[in-house]
Amino acid sequence: VTFVSSEPLSDGATVAIAGREPQPAECQTRSVTEAEDDSIVETAATACVLSISVVPSDDNGAVNYGISFNDLAGNAGVTVSLVEPDIVIDTVPPALAAVWLASDAQPAVAGSTVAIQFTPTEALGLPINVTVEGSVIDQIDCTTGTCVGIYTVAPDTPDGAVEFEIKYRDEAGNLGPPVLTATQGDIIIVDTAIPTVDFVS
Repeated sequence: VTFVSSEPLSDGATVAIAGREPQPAECQTRSVTEAEDDSIVETAATACVLSISVVPSDDNGAVNYGISFNDLAGNAGVTVSLVEPDIVIDTVPPALAAVWLASDAQPAVAGSTVAIQFTPTEALGLPINVTVEGSVIDQIDCTTGTCVGIYTVAPDTPDGAVEFEIKYRDEAGNLGPPVLTATQGDIIIVDTAIPTVDFVS
């Protein structure tokens, strides 16, 4: 937060940002030259700045801040309280509200497709890293709000329940917890083993 006063300020100007306790700002008094009625007027003003690094305990949402200050005579200035809608704090990690698998065959055989679908609690940032049976899914479509990726069962895919992992983050960069299990739907079983005959008479 940066602000400039209309006159010199005493030490002790403070700024409260994002729900934190007020902190002292770094201030410097300087001369300001202005044109007034065809003449040049030189006055003094104080420029102050306070920078913070966002931490998880900060208030989420549009940044709010309050500025308190006194002039050199000790007169308290009118406290400034503002909300900056263009600057948003987001420290809340995303989550996946629902995760499920679907297949065009059960059990899924070589050449079958397995769709992995998940619904995030907020818009996700890129990249979204999804692996199914150890293979990276290159295309993840989240245009409808539910993300969908398609895996094609390979001939060497191991038999058994389909294994997957989803790693993701929100648009602010907060990492969500990795997901390795479905929350709903059927377990998809892969069967790529070629049957054999052990005994012929």
